[in-house]
Amino acid sequence: TLNYSDFCDIFSPKDEEYSSSLRVRPSYYIHKPYYKITEYFHPETRLAVENLLNTNLRVEACADTMRDHLSLLPSFNAMEAFNTIDMKNLGYLDAKQFKLLLEAHGVYNKNCEYLVDRFDKTKDGKVTYVEFADGLRKY
Repeated sequence: TLNYSDFCDIFSPKDEEYSSSLRVRPSYYIHKPYYKITEYFHPETRLAVENLLNTNLRVEACADTMRDHLSLLPSFNAMEAFNTIDMKNLGYLDAKQFKLLLEAHGVYNKNCEYLVDRFDKTKDGKVTYVEFADGLRKY
């Protein structure tokens, strides 16, 4: 089930400037019962929404495949992985720690806060062990 909050998470930009401009934009929606569902959006908007949803589905399928792979590795332990990333023993992970981990493996991405956002269910900027382990599990 997709609730309104999840829906907004999918469609809202992560950049605060873009997100705030989208939130204050007026709605031009007018319900017309004689419209077909395919006529509710402008064709360009419909294509953008389709692309966004398809990309999201592909990413989730890829993440599920990786979760399956991790679960089959006898040497993988979520707590050990968490503690390895949490080098300062803070008890949580943040964007800086994810960035250091990725850079140590040759991946340079300035957008590590998106990775934190993906795991961080409480949206406090910190990924706890429970949030980390839940993010590695397949539901």
